[in-house]
Amino acid sequence: MEEEKDICQDTNQTLFKPCQGSEEVPCNKPVPVSLSEEPCCPLHLRLPPQMYVPEQVLAVPQELGAAPTD
Repeated sequence: MEEEKDICQDTNQTLFKPCQGSEEVPCNKPVPVSLSEEPCCPLHLRLPPQMYVPEQVLAVPQELGAAPTD
């Protein structure tokens, strides 16, 4: 029976790479190679910067003076 080895240790395969992890937490989980330069597992996925910018709230006077009606 052939000994099992990690998919990333097989030099003939090109579909998986080990996750690069982060500086604080190294990781070697096999992840599918994709179009990204650094494929990583869901735990080390780097999210893009926040694109939503909240609108600035305009100062509104508490009470508007009502015009006298004649």
